[in-house]
Amino acid sequence: MFGTLTLNDIAKDLKLSRKTTQRLARKGVFPVIAIKNKKGHSYVIPFDEYLNWKKNKKQENEENNLLSDWDLLFEERNNWIEWSL
Repeated sequence: MFGTLTLNDIAKDLKLSRKTTQRLARKGVFPVIAIKNKKGHSYVIPFDEYLNWKKNKKQENEENNLLSDWDLLFEERNNWIEWSL
């Protein structure tokens, strides 16, 4: 195991905002470890688990011909917009 990644690392890799990455982490989309601190929670993701998650997501999309990850994110965004109205 190489260590852990922060949500900032994941956001850069997936080309998402940190806020979106944090929302997805809270929903359980990523294999995160929540660490309580004075400000609430911070999240870290074991490097190996993140690579496995990313590989599995890619395989799922290819095998099932599902929507891409971007489509999933846009769907989540639209759900959030509907909820906030």
